[in-house]
This record gives sequence, structure tokens and C-alpha cells, in this order.
Amino acid sequence: MYLPHIQRWALTFGAALLPLSAFAEQQANEAPAQVNQPPVQMTQPPVVWGLGIGLSVAERPYINMSNKTVVFPNFLYISEHIRVAIDAIDMKLASQDQWTFALRVRYSLLDGYQSGDAPILSGMNERSGGGWMGGAVTLKTDFAKVSLEALGDVSGKSNGRQAALKFERDFRSGSFILSPHAAIRYADNKYVNYYFGVTSSEATSYRSAYEGASTVNFQFGLRTSYMLDRKQTVFLEANATALGKEISDSPLVDKKIIPLVAVGYLYRF
Repeated sequence: MYLPHIQRWALTFGAALLPLSAFAEQQANEAPAQVNQPPVQMTQPPVVWGLGIGLSVAERPYINMSNKTVVFPNFLYISEHIRVAIDAIDMKLASQDQWTFALRVRYSLLDGYQSGDAPILSGMNERSGGGWMGGAVTLKTDFAKVSLEALGDVSGKSNGRQAALKFERDFRSGSFILSPHAAIRYADNKYVNYYFGVTSSEATSYRSAYEGASTVNFQFGLRTSYMLDRKQTVFLEANATALGKEISDSPLVDKKIIPLVAVGYLYRF
């Protein structure tokens, strides 16, 4: 059966998608106006969509689980009310001035594992990535873009909840855009226990039983984008996530900092 191989690939593939959410939204505002064209009165924002490709190197938190290098497709579609990127779908419900509120649907490919992914996981029951749904509010200020999302597992996997408060600011110089960003990510006890806990039936002499509690992770990163022309953009993303104590204390985990690097290309039609 090829299913375990596909699922292992999907876990790492999800790691590459995390920086693309902000990158895709950034691209919606980066196409400069065409020269020598008469002004056109628009009744609604134009539809933006694009295709591209990328490569990521992602580290997993579990003991002796190998890093993965993955080539991934890049997809983007943004209209007045819908935003579709590889990692999430947003449906705008309300907006006024500089803020928007959207219904967000996300599938968390990064979460979970197969028992054969690392020796420490041998004999463990499979943990699957879950489907998440909730609300997301974005506020654009003169200093930074601030967003808050609150999501619940609707797939019946962990039955947990997550929330994230994110900050990002763009610094532009010609065709270059530097975007430092930071996030505070909350995960409740059900999420932590499902993905990092060890039940009594899974405990062994080298893997003690462990029941997780809610925690907060911190993420910091820098994304660099360069516009080759009005339709083509390349990017480099580097970020690191500092795991909360309730995750790093798990007998399955031997890391406190999880790095990720991704490069990619997007052609906007």
C-alpha cells in the first residue's frame, strides 16, 4: 500500500505551506498598474490568481525524525470575497476601512505521524492531520498588519482548538520586499495530548506515558520577495518556532526550536 508514504509526504508538504499564506496575500497587492493605459473605473477589486512551484526543507519535532526536502506546487486565487491558497480557504464575511473578518477553513497537513516515521514512534497509534474551521480577523495599520484566528478541529481527530496572533510588516526597496513577522500560537490540551501525548497502552520502557496540557508556541521569521516583473515573483522564507514546554517535555520530542526554509516562484496571470 502507498498510503503511508503519501501521508508522510503530506506531513512535510504542510510545513512548506505555512509561509505561503502571508506570501500569497502579499502578492494580491503587488501587481503595478500597466503603463500607457487609460484609467478604468472598477466596481470591485480585480481577481488575482497565479501558479508556481517551490522547495522546502522542514524539521519535525519528534526524536530522530529526518528532515524532509519537498518540491511543492504553489497556487493562489483572490477575489473580492474568496481567498484560496494551498494552506487555507477564507470567505470574507465583513469588512470596513482597514479590517476584515473571514470564515477560515484549513487542513493541517503538518500535524500527525505514522509509527514508522521514527524509532521513538514504533508501536504508537497513527495521528492524522485534522480539518480546522473558525474565524479570522485582520487589521491593517500604518505600523503593521495584525491578524487573529481561532480555529476548532472539525474532523474529529484531536477535537482540539488553536488560536494565533500574528504580526507582519513590509519594508520595500525597488523590486525587493522584506517582511519580518512573528506569531504567538496557542494550542489547547486536547491538541497537545493527541499529537504529543503517550497513552498508557503506548508506554514502553523507553517511552513513558505522557499527558499533555495547553501551551503557547512562538514563531519568528523573515520573508524576502523579489518581483522579476509585474507578473513573476520569487521568494525566500526562513522561520523558527519555539515550542512550548508542554510539547518539548513530551518523551516523543527532543527539540525546542523547529526551523523551516522555503524558496519559491509564482506567476500571476
